[in-house]
Amino acid sequence: MQQLGGLSLGTLVIAIVLVGGSSGQQHPRTFPKPPGPAVAHQESTSDVKSIRRLDTVTMEREARELSALASSIPSDVEQLKKVCCPAMLSTS
Repeated sequence: MQQLGGLSLGTLVIAIVLVGGSSGQQHPRTFPKPPGPAVAHQESTSDVKSIRRLDTVTMEREARELSALASSIPSDVEQLKKVCCPAMLSTS
């Protein structure tokens, strides 16, 4: 390092930093405030509650429809075998 009147430049920089830091003009150390929640919480009132009710009539109708569709699958598969795969069945 360069010598400046018997002191090195690094020592001079350290001394300036230390004296400048203790000059009484220090700001109190504060930390930043965290941001608020991304979605504000809504207060729910106890008077209004959403109750989910099951529509049993609709469920029974859909169950019957699904049952009818499921029972037709085997016959549909047999019909497809006859229509689209006779050539494949004869070569096997």
